[in-house]
Amino acid sequence: MLPAISLILYKSRLRTRRSGSRLGKRTFPVSHCLRSRSTGNREQVRSQARSRAQNLTHCADFNLTGLGRGGQQVLRAKEVYAKAVETLVELASLQTAFTTLDEVIRATNRRVNAIEHVIIPRLENTIAFILSELDEADREEFFRCATFVTALDFHC
Repeated sequence: MLPAISLILYKSRLRTRRSGSRLGKRTFPVSHCLRSRSTGNREQVRSQARSRAQNLTHCADFNLTGLGRGGQQVLRAKEVYAKAVETLVELASLQTAFTTLDEVIRATNRRVNAIEHVIIPRLENTIAFILSELDEADREEFFRCATFVTALDFHC
């Protein structure tokens, strides 16, 4: 009786592993990792960029710099520089997000390969062993019953 129950358990485990329901129930922390790592880094970089930009705005007034109001060119260059810094911050945060996503994808691929090449074959071998043991137990029981019937017929 015990081998039949274990066979049922192993078959159900194999079915769930093959169907991917175990992977579906367990959520891999892709979005959580991305949110926690990238938004933290992104916010840090943004706050640093804002503080640097604020430092630039608190500088002396450049309106009258140079001959012929060259300060306007300086202000325009400062604005372009601030936009470039913001763009670089966005680019750095995207690069961090892609790097994190790549790490998570590699870990997930390792898990999938382990399930396909290690766990499923091991479960299949266990099922085959349990089936062979059950068949052998059935043959022994049949032989025992046949021997008992033959002994009864011989004595009667």
